[in-house]
Amino acid sequence: GEGEGEGEGEGEGEGEGECAVFVSVDVPKAIIENDAIISELVVSDARTIGDVNIELTIQGCRAGDIEAVVESPSGTQIGLFTQVGGESQGFIETILDDDAETGIGAADAPRTGCFVPVGALAELTGEAANGVWLLKIRDMVVNGHTGVLEAWKVYLDCPCPAPGSGSLAIRRGHGERMVGPE
Repeated sequence: GEGEGEGEGEGEGEGEGECAVFVSVDVPKAIIENDAIISELVVSDARTIGDVNIELTIQGCRAGDIEAVVESPSGTQIGLFTQVGGESQGFIETILDDDAETGIGAADAPRTGCFVPVGALAELTGEAANGVWLLKIRDMVVNGHTGVLEAWKVYLDCPCPAPGSGSLAIRRGHGERMVGPE
C-alpha cells in the first residue's frame, strides 16, 4: 500500500502532450483577387511544438485560385496548399495534418476532414508554440471569383478525428470535458 498513487498529477499544468485548440478571432476576412490577406491567431501555451495541425474554413473561392501558407510565431512558413481542386469551391473544416492518409490535392470539395498539406508541418517541431500565428491566403487568379476566410484554428498535440465520429463538434468546445452525474 505504501507509495501507491505517487506520481499522480505529475506534469499537470504544463500542457505538454495534451490536446489544445486555439481559434482565430481575426475572421471573417474577405479574400481579394490578385492579393493576399493575413489573419492572426494568438496561441497562449508555453509548450514547444510537437504535433501541429491547422484547420481552416474558406467559402466562395475557387480552390484552384488560392494558396494558403501558415507562419509560426518563430517566422517559419509552411505551404498548406497551392491551387488545388480546379473550379471546385470550399474548404469546410479542412484540417491539414501530416499524419492524414489523403493529400489535399486529392481531396474532394468541400474537403471536410484531415488531409496532408503540401508542405510539412513537422518542420515546426521544436519551435515555441506561444505567440502570434499567421495564416496567409492569396487569390492568384483574376476571374471574378472571390471568397471569405470564415475561420481557422491551430491544434497542438491533437489526433485528427475520424470522419463522422462527431469529434469535430465535440472539440469545438476547446477540449472541456462534459462530466455527467456520478
